[in-house]
Amino acid sequence: MENIHSIVITVSRQKASGGTYIAYSIARRLEFKYVDTGILYKAAQFLGADARDMEAREERVSTMSL
Repeated sequence: MENIHSIVITVSRQKASGGTYIAYSIARRLEFKYVDTGILYKAAQFLGADARDMEAREERVSTMSL
């Protein structure tokens, strides 16, 4: 069985700071999947999910270790 590791990189930003473009560019360059949480929230809303439920399910990491 092949050992597969998942790497998740999050980019926190302020509106209109260019963070979305930077995050997308990094993901593309590293050949990672890019997921915009804004799209996830819109999809959840379309499907009738509660945004508070989504927020409760978000993964949070308080420290970075390499």
